[in-house]
Amino acid sequence: MKTLLKSCWAIFRLSLPVTLLLLLGEIIFFVRFDLLEGGFRKGPPMPVVGDETLVWKPEPQADYEYTIRNMTGTAYPVRYTTQANGFRQWGELHPRNQKKIFIIGDSFTQARHVSDDQTYFYHVGKKLNAQIFAFGGEAYNSVQEWMVLREFLPVIQPDAIIWQFSENDFLNNSCEIGYAINFYHNPTGKQPFYRNGGIVYCRTEPFEHWLLELKRTT
Repeated sequence: MKTLLKSCWAIFRLSLPVTLLLLLGEIIFFVRFDLLEGGFRKGPPMPVVGDETLVWKPEPQADYEYTIRNMTGTAYPVRYTTQANGFRQWGELHPRNQKKIFIIGDSFTQARHVSDDQTYFYHVGKKLNAQIFAFGGEAYNSVQEWMVLREFLPVIQPDAIIWQFSENDFLNNSCEIGYAINFYHNPTGKQPFYRNGGIVYCRTEPFEHWLLELKRTT
């Protein structure tokens, strides 16, 4: 048992610098483009609403037109819309001679920085001649995405599922350190997580509290 604990501790010590580096990158990106340059925040207010089970979700029937700047400073227009259920794209449920693809993910799939006809899943649908059902939630963790998948899978009955992940899922899936990434999306800190064979809701703590606790216990 002691050998196992030592091995786990060694792995943790090796992975911690990588985790901190990713966190630092997220903070620098947020400060530079969101606060100082106003890059990605020059659009509408965050298009999300509260939800009893998901805590937050994309605003249903949203329809925004705005102009934002890319990382080079070039301005471009965006037309952002969602369907009645918050999906960014909702295809035909009973198409003829077409496959149905259910795409689930986080902010990359919510894609509020590009127009409807510029999202990656729009091009997937055109390329494959498929009906696309795309749902993305900003700052979502894998449990929230799974909850959406569980709810709409029987409705859509897709032929294929694309589950989009990103590197910060490692942080977002941790109640202990997820708040470092989500504090500007989810100031309540409340989020669903998978624990002991079921879904629990916990309030994540600020990252500095987690570091102090780690230092105290080691």
